[in-house]
Amino acid sequence: MTRFRDRLLVHLLLLLAVVLGCNFLLVRVVNLENARRTIDEDLHSAAEVFDRVLRLRLDKLRLGARLMSDDWAFRRLYGGTEDFSDPLQRRTLVSGLENYRTRMRDAAFLQLVSPDDELLADTMETGQTAPGPFAFPMLLRAAEEADDYTAARFEAQPDGSLALLVAVPLLLPEPSGWIVAGFLADDQLAANFRGMTGVEVSFVAETAAGPQLVASSLEPGLRAEMREALDAAGSGARGLFDLSVSDDDTWISTWATLPGGGQARGLLQQSLSRELAPFQRLEATLQWLTLAALLVSALLAVWLALGISRPVAELARGVRRIAEGRYDEPVVVGARDEMGQLASAFNGMARGLQERDRVRDLLGKNVSPEVAAELMRRPAALGGEEKDVTIMFTDVRGFTGLSEASVPADLLATLNGYFTELTRVIEAHGGIVDKYIGDAVMAVFGAPVETSDHARSAVACAAEIRRVLRAYNAARAEAGQARLDTGMGLASGKVVAGNMGSAARYNYTVIGDTVNLAARLQDETKAFKVDCVIAGSTAARCGHPEWLRPLGEVTVRGKTEAVGVFTLRDGAA
Repeated sequence: MTRFRDRLLVHLLLLLAVVLGCNFLLVRVVNLENARRTIDEDLHSAAEVFDRVLRLRLDKLRLGARLMSDDWAFRRLYGGTEDFSDPLQRRTLVSGLENYRTRMRDAAFLQLVSPDDELLADTMETGQTAPGPFAFPMLLRAAEEADDYTAARFEAQPDGSLALLVAVPLLLPEPSGWIVAGFLADDQLAANFRGMTGVEVSFVAETAAGPQLVASSLEPGLRAEMREALDAAGSGARGLFDLSVSDDDTWISTWATLPGGGQARGLLQQSLSRELAPFQRLEATLQWLTLAALLVSALLAVWLALGISRPVAELARGVRRIAEGRYDEPVVVGARDEMGQLASAFNGMARGLQERDRVRDLLGKNVSPEVAAELMRRPAALGGEEKDVTIMFTDVRGFTGLSEASVPADLLATLNGYFTELTRVIEAHGGIVDKYIGDAVMAVFGAPVETSDHARSAVACAAEIRRVLRAYNAARAEAGQARLDTGMGLASGKVVAGNMGSAARYNYTVIGDTVNLAARLQDETKAFKVDCVIAGSTAARCGHPEWLRPLGEVTVRGKTEAVGVFTLRDGAA
């Protein structure tokens, strides 16, 4: 058993720990919110820079391709090529494209496509020795439908790289082919964006197998984990979303639409743990301050607990004495503060409890515990209230002969043993013994504590009395004593229950026609030669007709109308 001082100390420390812990958590939550807010702002700004730079690259690429399309020398070179499968003429054409690409500077490669979507020349050195199909005819169809007869798209190249392609028509002066210029979205471009914006940039291609990380500013060791995180998250996220990698780091991410469209998007990311790194020192300092505050608080709590525990311990000893029924040993506390006042009030309470228990003990020996509780609960006044109850009367048959054959002391012992058995069964079924009348017992079910199944409880009680008396009489027979046969009468209905008597002395009891009927039915047990007669009013409320056997009707003394009666079947309840 822990002492009050220890509990007080623990509670104070727990309270302080909760307060400091909440403060620490609050700081952490605020830091986390600030970090997320900062990352949100950084990603928003980076997305704007990302879009402007890519659009500027696109405009420059488109302008360079248009200038090449209008270049007289290149148009003459293209128009003078008769056989595009001829290696010499093909190398000459590729050389012209490469010469112009070096002047454009923003173009990573240039391609020449025929009106029939055949790739005629390519500066990327694909090794193609003859015209072949152009890999991205959708780009050309989009250019044909555009007002300015140009189009741009991000497309995944055959080698797995990602490139922004711009298609413009080659006019001689009529459209005679297409110039396709492009620059690669590679690791270097992503690294350049990171240098400009401070956030990680990745280029993601949408494939049938899901989003694929094509190029990125991330470290090589982190890319595989990021690919797995992208596969798990999918590409349907909108706005800011979190990606968790295997080392428990969270990357706050957002998608950026690439100019020109196509099956590719930009992924802008910032590591939450990196953003939170500056706050780690603050959290470490708070941890040390928390430990120091707990230590100082523990010392103060010990000092405070020592000043309180002694009088509290004395009060605890006084409580234990009262629990043991010893009210004559007062609590002694020398303090004159609130603890002293508490001790004085405690001693007064002890005296009141001693007086109350004396009254309750005396009352409990004269009435049932339920009646005693009702009397103590209600104001001490005459009066009653109407209640729906079940009344049971029991009577010892042949009591006159038994009393004549027994000395008074033995007769009283026999009755006390008999009443003890009946009272135990009655109270076990929720009834109370209203009074003992010679060898008779009057019991009430449903008052003073109201119950809805009082009739069923009374019938079950009668069946139990029958079984108990069999065992009781068997024990008496073994001891060479006479049997005690009992008749029982039960009736249900309205009665008046309350304090009745004179202003100076009264009892809690019930009166009414139901009481008289139960007493008369008990007398009828002899006429019907059964041990229990139950009124139809009780049988109707019982709810278990299989327990009962009808006896017919009887007109009891004092009534003009016949009453339907029943008795218990063998083995009832």
